[in-house]
Amino acid sequence: MSLQVDDLTIYYQTLSGDVKALENATFKVEDGEIMGLAGESGCGKSTTSKMIMSALKPDEGNVFFGDEGTQIDLSNLRSKDLFPYRRRMQYVFQDPFSALNPRMTVREILTEPLVIHNIGDPSYKLEMARELMQLVGLEDRHLSRYPHSFSGGQ
Repeated sequence: MSLQVDDLTIYYQTLSGDVKALENATFKVEDGEIMGLAGESGCGKSTTSKMIMSALKPDEGNVFFGDEGTQIDLSNLRSKDLFPYRRRMQYVFQDPFSALNPRMTVREILTEPLVIHNIGDPSYKLEMARELMQLVGLEDRHLSRYPHSFSGGQ
């Protein structure tokens, strides 16, 4: 798998005219590589991430997802056609407390992607949630808690 971002550019409309929020973002991430976006506030990190996930459409440029020798232009796919690729990508929010649904338990939050993508039966979903908790050093009993009840370190 690979991700290729070519010349992403996006403008936001304001009362005083168009503002270029991001210009010509270009990079490639090959299979097995990890990449982080870093920069000062307002430089376009979140905007770039949202365009990769197709939450925003770029005004210019493309996002390609490569798998098994095929390059798919995600920036031109309709929502329903993006579904198979969304199983394989993950957006990591900068502020998890504002990103997590405060009305859902940790178990519901952890198993939600499995429910959305119809993966496994209820016992499998619970097993995966328990495994994730163990991987981050939390106990099974924390599955019934809500996001606000955790410390920043948790």
